[in-house]
Amino acid sequence: LQALLGLIAPVEAPTTPSPDAASDFDTGLAQRLPLSILLVDDNAMNRKLGSKVLARLGYGPDMAEDGFQAITACLEKPYDLVLMDVEMPGLNGIDATSRIRSESKGRVPYIVALTANAMTGDRERYIASGMDDYLSKPLRIDALIETLSKAAERARATSQP
Repeated sequence: LQALLGLIAPVEAPTTPSPDAASDFDTGLAQRLPLSILLVDDNAMNRKLGSKVLARLGYGPDMAEDGFQAITACLEKPYDLVLMDVEMPGLNGIDATSRIRSESKGRVPYIVALTANAMTGDRERYIASGMDDYLSKPLRIDALIETLSKAAERARATSQP
């Protein structure tokens, strides 16, 4: 919505960045919390925005356009984190997550529901359906960083003998 509003009625950018604008993006985060990330979303604009946000944190995520591509990607490469859009045509994120969990041989990624639904009970419903966590769209940087930390902690715990 903000991007569309910016196109319709652009606001002149401030000449000096606000002090907390730069602090939201910790460009060294990926060095401290190395993760292999798959971003799954059927909307090209959401994939582009998500990849730019992750890039500002130092990550270079792989992309998938739907649940079928997500399953294929997860079976071909061990991801630490999958950011999974919930509502996609063909195979939704919940069904894709279930198949990734059942078909994975070895370590299963930390799978996070991404959705514009922010109703009471949505988080619990997505976690009960097999997701590990939940983020609402548009992404809040602080919530994303918290999720990246949880995924890194899980990746460290599962990679140790």
